[in-house]
This record gives sequence, structure tokens and C-alpha cells, in this order.
Amino acid sequence: MAGAILWICVIVNLINLLRQPENWITVSGCIFCFYSSGSLKQSATANPFSGCLIATPRNTMLDYTLITVPLRIIGIQQRTTLDKAHETLGEMWQQWEGNHKANRLPSFTMTIYCVYQYFDDAPDDVVITIGRITATDFPLPSFAGETHIPPQDYARFIVPEPNAQSVYQTWGEIEDNSSLNRTFTTDFETYMLDGLPRIYVGCEPPKAA
Repeated sequence: MAGAILWICVIVNLINLLRQPENWITVSGCIFCFYSSGSLKQSATANPFSGCLIATPRNTMLDYTLITVPLRIIGIQQRTTLDKAHETLGEMWQQWEGNHKANRLPSFTMTIYCVYQYFDDAPDDVVITIGRITATDFPLPSFAGETHIPPQDYARFIVPEPNAQSVYQTWGEIEDNSSLNRTFTTDFETYMLDGLPRIYVGCEPPKAA
């Protein structure tokens, strides 16, 4: 009986979240967390996480989102230098949209993630991954790469137009934003089937108002 009540509460909360597109990353993360912890699938190799809610909007001047569990992304991946990142990214999107095998892997959501990860010991390098959220115990194919979006605070920016030029311009505004206390570990973009792109920039936790 208690289990049935729990699932009813979960379903009601997910329905409420789905009414607001800006919370869809939260919904996909909840599904990922339940799956990984065995609530939807029993697996000896699944990675159990504590808690379900992975994205919590923060009431601050900037729109902050807190991710509390790592998200595994599998797709296509390349390491390049920052001065060649724009060129590399264009080539990667062509591969992805050209029906690359990694684009057909099973995932929890059709939302596409483009992840950028940086290194203290190689400040001029960046690893770019384009893919989707996958199960922690899904075997990594030889033709794909993987990464994890780490738990931390992210400042969220909604791109005004669904095109590459608008994404590029929004990144320019982010670079000029002196109020961001960036961690320079991981940033990522999300592309939903229906909705504007979003950019999530890794930041230090916002100060309480």
C-alpha cells in the first residue's frame, strides 16, 4: 500500500513538472535516478543514487539550477583546443545529424546534451561530447564516447532562437557576464525536440539573498 502511494505521488509530481518545459531536465533526471537505483529496473551493476530531484531552481538574480547526481552521457566525443572548438563542434554536429550510430543508442530522453569539460592541467583543451542520458550499466559501444555531467550548481540561460548563431551569441553574452563565478569544470547545452535551447554554466553555489 505504501509503495502504491509513493508511485502516485511521483506520477503527480512528474505531471506537474511536465506542465512547465523549463523543468523537463528535472523530469528526465528523476527517471534516470529511479532507473539507476533499481525502482524501475533491478540491476546488480546499476549505480544507486540517493534522492531523485536533480534540478532545483534557485531563487536568485540569476537562474540557477542544482544537479545533485551525476548524469551519464553517451554519444560522440572529441578532445580539441579552445581555439579550434568552434570548428570541431560544427564537424561533430554534422556527424550526429548524419545518422551516426551513437544517435540511435537507447536513452532515457530524446533531449540532446552537448557537454564541454575543461582541465586545470591543460587549460587550452576542451572535451566535447554530444549525446543523451543513458543508464549507468549500459555497455559503452566501441564507436561511442561517454562522460558524466557532475553534480554542482549551474547558471541557466535560455537561447532566444533555435539556431546555431543564437547559441553562439548567447555564449558571447555569458563570456561577458562578470557576475558569474564560474568553476570552469563542466558546461553543457540541452536541445529538446520542442523548445528553445538552454545553456548551463557550471558555477560556485549562489550566495543566499
